Amino acid sequence: MADEEISETVAIYDRARECERLFDRYLSVLQQASHGEKKSAAAIAKDHQERFWAWATGLGVYAKPYLSLDWRLKDSPSIQELVILLLDLIKVNLSEGRSIRQLDLDPLDFNFHASRPTYLEIVRRGIEESLDRLDRLSVAIRQSSEASRARRVQNYLESHLDPHFETLIDNILRCLWPSAECSLLKQLQKSIVFRRARILYQQDCQNRLQAERTPQDDFETLAVQAQNEGERKEDFEQHGGHSEGRMASATAIHTHEPKSRTTQSVMESKKPSTVDEDIFKNKYVENAPSKSGTSLVSVAWADGFPYPPPPKPSAGKNGAKCTICFRPYMEISFRNETWWKHHVKQDIEPYTCISEDCTTPPLYFSSYTRWLRHMETVHRSNWIRHIHAPLTWGCVIDHDKVHKFASDTIFYKHLETNHPAQLGELGPDEIPVFVKNSRIPTLRDAGTCPICNLNVAQ
Repeated sequence: MADEEISETVAIYDRARECERLFDRYLSVLQQASHGEKKSAAAIAKDHQERFWAWATGLGVYAKPYLSLDWRLKDSPSIQELVILLLDLIKVNLSEGRSIRQLDLDPLDFNFHASRPTYLEIVRRGIEESLDRLDRLSVAIRQSSEASRARRVQNYLESHLDPHFETLIDNILRCLWPSAECSLLKQLQKSIVFRRARILYQQDCQNRLQAERTPQDDFETLAVQAQNEGERKEDFEQHGGHSEGRMASATAIHTHEPKSRTTQSVMESKKPSTVDEDIFKNKYVENAPSKSGTSLVSVAWADGFPYPPPPKPSAGKNGAKCTICFRPYMEISFRNETWWKHHVKQDIEPYTCISEDCTTPPLYFSSYTRWLRHMETVHRSNWIRHIHAPLTWGCVIDHDKVHKFASDTIFYKHLETNHPAQLGELGPDEIPVFVKNSRIPTLRDAGTCPICNLNVAQ
């Protein structure tokens, strides 16, 4: 790999590190000022520094080479250039602020509410607006990889199967709603298991993104190997991980033995996410600050469940990691109860589509309003009558009217007893198809809940 290519693939990393150094020097200048407003100015700068740390850490700017933001954006030059531009703006503003000597600091320079913008106010605004845009970028980058996320979560789930948890959820659901259709209970169980895997996968990703590279992580070596050994890419993002994982991978390559499905799932789930530029552009526009200042938080039913307590930052830090998604945020966000509840809903997405048409993968929603809109627009307005409708099996062979049966087993026994000749005309592969085609959905009453089977309209 050419030197120019190597420098391009660490462009974000290098600029972020330089921003860190400039933040330290800028803070040092402000803290040395003797004016009474210095604490306010230094506190604002410290918050900016913590915001920058949260952005860089949460997006994997300092992660091991194959997981880093540089690497994930190497095929999206327009997005990479936008990130670099914003980092350069922060560098320029920090350099300008750092160049101010203590004797040059006028008390008015610390008055950020003065009628005219002061020199430090211009610097502060430049840094803050760049950070706002970097935050928007980070959200859009994460959302642009949603298309491949379900597949990666499924691979993670397959490599971390937990039969005991699945059985526990199955028993709980059957205990809570014994009258619900078995197919609906099975779908709910799968959605809960998949949601759990999604959260664990997110935590695993964040842990790996936040593990900073070390001098031993030779970027050029890893880049060349990842480029030339496509099937072994997953090893590089686990660089420095468990030795048995690397030994197992090496054994598979040297002996040319096929990988098991579980091994493939582990490897697929640990590959870095990719960015879809078209989705990114749409999400970046959608994430623009709202002029009305209205919140998307739903105050409907979800407020009935207990929320986990927000995390507390460690000593000397203004930020902390969310205990659900493991992403770092500022302490001021965690102190805002409305923000915290909204964030929890965004992470957990407690509402799931219960239609048979939305099972692979399960579809989740962060608010009751969005869930209901989906059910009524995608699955018709009277979806409550149709989803997982109770089934009967009907026989019309030599009958004046349809004879209905409560299960496929009873229906098949009827065929064996009363219609052996007709049954004998079907081949072994045709019988299951015939039984399946004999199903008759029975629409439930408009006011009957498909989960508890109670008429809620009464």
